[in-house]
Amino acid sequence: MTYLTLLDGTSAAIVLGGTAAGTLLRCGWSNTIAAASSLAGAMRSDFDAAHAQSELALQVQQIHRDGLLRAEPRHFGDRSRVAVATFIQAADLAPVFGLAGTLIALSQMPTNPGPGVLLSHSIPMAIVCTFYGLVTAHLLFAPLARFIERHAAREEAERQKLVDWLAAEVAKETGLEAARHAGREPPPPPSRKAAAA
Repeated sequence: MTYLTLLDGTSAAIVLGGTAAGTLLRCGWSNTIAAASSLAGAMRSDFDAAHAQSELALQVQQIHRDGLLRAEPRHFGDRSRVAVATFIQAADLAPVFGLAGTLIALSQMPTNPGPGVLLSHSIPMAIVCTFYGLVTAHLLFAPLARFIERHAAREEAERQKLVDWLAAEVAKETGLEAARHAGREPPPPPSRKAAAA
């Protein structure tokens, strides 16, 4: 088998270019950029819990200072869902553009082929386009979507620890605020013996 027959620039341009254009048109610039950013972030580093905790600590201080209802909420977006959806769109579109390339190649067949003309260009390009579409979908875009999902699941476990910490801090702050409004001292924190029991 000659592996050089699997290298075809026209087929790659149809499949990869069409998939990229179709994904961009379906998902838009912002989602496509968010997907690329999420992929780069997933490859670069893991979730920085200490940094996120310091950001949330500022939010807790603002709640303490301004009260729960007057504090300005900060949104910590989850771009991984957008990224996964974008890469799944690309995985869905790649075989479609492989088929489109196949049809384009077959449409280029001569009307009166001579001996061996059919196998010279049109049929190999049709096969390579189909191959590129399947490989791109199942060995590139679908695995990238799963990679981002797994990375997001690890981040979510770290975030849950922060949410638990934040809930404890907010409960402590709202308990102090309620005690101040009632004109009484807040209850003392639980002792170590009570916490251990």
